[in-house]
Amino acid sequence: MKLEEFNYYLPQEFIAQKQIKPRDYSRLMILYRSRKEIEHNIFKNIGDYLKEGDLLVLNNTKVLPVRIYGVKEKTKGKVEILLLKSLNGKCWEALIKPGKSVHSGTKIIFESELSGIVKSKDEEKGSYVIEFNFIGNFKEVLKKIGQMPTPQIFLEFFPLQTLLSYKYNLTP
Repeated sequence: MKLEEFNYYLPQEFIAQKQIKPRDYSRLMILYRSRKEIEHNIFKNIGDYLKEGDLLVLNNTKVLPVRIYGVKEKTKGKVEILLLKSLNGKCWEALIKPGKSVHSGTKIIFESELSGIVKSKDEEKGSYVIEFNFIGNFKEVLKKIGQMPTPQIFLEFFPLQTLLSYKYNLTP
């Protein structure tokens, strides 16, 4: 099997911008491989399609509110940060907007006794490494001050091709 076999066209309007409520009303696509047909339904009715011996794999991934806002300590300039991947307990790979005015050593102040220092920039990816200083549990701090990223937010920072090159690990 080759990675290219997983490429497909996904129109922007098909990307969910928010969770559906109730959750079991999310869309369900049923593929009949032998007949080469597709049917659409809602997840609530998945039991109508499962047979004894079938395997159902559920993804209960939780997305953290990884979009945070701060100000640069020296200039008081506002920055928007999108956390991409936890590198260890305190360091994260992140995208920063605007990025032109942020350099190694820049200190950023956030709410809830959170601050961060830019440690480095990956010129190829356009991402930064930020070391955060905080009291308590970082996940709880994010829940207080962070916002949920949406597909549109990711696209504002970088083109889709760049984003797809990242392997997201949003658990601190």
